[in-house]
Amino acid sequence: MKKYASALALAAGLAAPAAFAQPTIDFNGEYEFNAYSVDEDLPGVGSDRASAQLLRLGVNAKLSDGVQLVTRLNLSNRTWTGDAGSANPGAGSGVFTPDDGDDVTLDLGYVQLPLAGVLRVGRQESNWANCFVSCDDRRDRIQWVTKVGDTNIGLGYDKRFEGATNNDDDSTGYYGFAIGKLGPVVAGLLIYHVRYSDDFPTAALAGDELTLVSPYFQTKLAGVNLQGAFAYQDNPAYDDAQLGAYLRAGYDFGVVNVEGQLVWSDGYAPNQGFDSFSSIINNSPENKNSALSRARIGTDTIGVAARVSGNVTKQVKLVGAVGYYDNGDSTDFGPANEQEMTFVDLQAHYQLTPSTTVWATAGRVKVDPAAGDERDVDAFSVNVRTTF
Repeated sequence: MKKYASALALAAGLAAPAAFAQPTIDFNGEYEFNAYSVDEDLPGVGSDRASAQLLRLGVNAKLSDGVQLVTRLNLSNRTWTGDAGSANPGAGSGVFTPDDGDDVTLDLGYVQLPLAGVLRVGRQESNWANCFVSCDDRRDRIQWVTKVGDTNIGLGYDKRFEGATNNDDDSTGYYGFAIGKLGPVVAGLLIYHVRYSDDFPTAALAGDELTLVSPYFQTKLAGVNLQGAFAYQDNPAYDDAQLGAYLRAGYDFGVVNVEGQLVWSDGYAPNQGFDSFSSIINNSPENKNSALSRARIGTDTIGVAARVSGNVTKQVKLVGAVGYYDNGDSTDFGPANEQEMTFVDLQAHYQLTPSTTVWATAGRVKVDPAAGDERDVDAFSVNVRTTF
């Protein structure tokens, strides 16, 4: 009887904190399927036709004392490989045969504490300047955000690279940002500083520091939606500062929405997830890569693009876009330098249910290098996405 009473007392003691906290559990998730085909008219390059899927599941706990635990797992983020799988294609068959893409990975995982604002510690999502600087990235970081008037002020620390034990070969990031509203204008400013340790593996960066400054804005003026961003980066690996900017304008005519954008870069390459208006150029966020993305906006670029979208019915939306990007002679980014890219892109979206969208894309990019043969890239996709 005494042991039984002791067990009850112990159970009550363990349950007391949970009962006090009274957690509210929230489940969320998303599934996306993409069937795609890409043709590039390069010698020795064949067609790429495949299917891919993404499955994420999140479980968030909110306690009555204001503390939150946010988690999300990648249950699947891979190209379909068939029964045998890619790891050992000659052995066995069946849908339960594992392959290289079957590992479950942490997508998000952090604790949020009410501390004169909000303090987050753990793996978090990073976005800045409408994907021009950072897009759907994941950072192991500590971030504190508070509000001063109508302005959110934030400070943070990122672990960018953790090297070998007992070696001075890490890199760390420190940043501050402000996002506020002034009349009809929402504006933000990010200052990000990275320090590379003396034994950092990339010799050109070892012992050096990098600073990024990026303001952005968005507003509506006389019915025109405007947004833009600028990036200045002082990178020790290059002789000159790296600069980049974009400006986007859109007007909703009711029947259709018309958008146009200008992109300029002088040493700074827009993030790979930046919306170029083309399904083949950029548009491949860090943690949701697109198999269609086969070209990039470079570091010495001037570009212009236009897009028209409109709803045929409440469920059906059509999108068409054209554009031109002239990548100059910079050799700072990637092997494909000094080339012109002209594109046309078409999309059709169908809202099957409030949670599920079906859409198809068809795009072409004509790549005309300064040296070498021009090539066309044709890409098509059929996609399904469900969120809850």
